Amino acid sequence: MALRFAPFEYVTANERVVFRGEGEIAGPAWQRAILAWAHWTFAEVTTGHACAACRTVLSWEFGPVPDQLEFCTHLVVLDYGYAYVETSLCGGGDVAGYTAGWLETDEWGALDAWLTDRGALLEEDRTFAGKGTNPLTAEELEQLEGWTSAVFTRLSETGDVGSGQGG
Repeated sequence: MALRFAPFEYVTANERVVFRGEGEIAGPAWQRAILAWAHWTFAEVTTGHACAACRTVLSWEFGPVPDQLEFCTHLVVLDYGYAYVETSLCGGGDVAGYTAGWLETDEWGALDAWLTDRGALLEEDRTFAGKGTNPLTAEELEQLEGWTSAVFTRLSETGDVGSGQGG
């Protein structure tokens, strides 16, 4: 992270974060992302318990893989701007493979704005952990669907490839 993000000091009424980065990526959305990362990392270190799902702010199913219909694909975005495109058995099970990478600044900025201003969306095949009080409008939901498709496609084509525990 330090080589990716620029240095900053972020202060709220209750918190202060001083980040000594050496990178060039900056902006309020990324500062909030690093604050979110610090919150969860501190909680995990002090309690001794990790929670992978706790950091998830978006989970979106994309359905079966065209050439392997028993496998489905899924986009997961964490609260600090890192995302995974996962492949696993459609009925559930371990991740069979994935690609992953950082969101681009414009991608993270758009998602951060929705996360800050809009409420949660909880559906069987897609969830969005908005912290605001206003629900997503039909137009915003359409924009979010386009956003997820674009990020899914970009990461599928350019992300770092890994293999899951399931094979």
